[in-house]
Amino acid sequence: MNVDYGHIINTLASNLPLANTKQRFIYENVRSGRDPNANLNIDTLNQIYGYSPDVQSYLYRPSSRNQVNVGLSGGKKGLSFIGTIAF
Repeated sequence: MNVDYGHIINTLASNLPLANTKQRFIYENVRSGRDPNANLNIDTLNQIYGYSPDVQSYLYRPSSRNQVNVGLSGGKKGLSFIGTIAF
């Protein structure tokens, strides 16, 4: 009989670069062939313009996992068995 237990903590090595809303507007203007600063005279107090949530803090926060593996094997001459379960 073999029993293994593991407690695993995963973390992201570093944050991925993300654009804020203003940078995204500039990118979309350049991508569509317009002047990069076109339509950027938006009210800067507008909630959408200044909204730059740190999404990575929610999606890539450290995670924890417990894993247990149980294996059983044996037999006799002419008959052998093996069984494994993981949860």
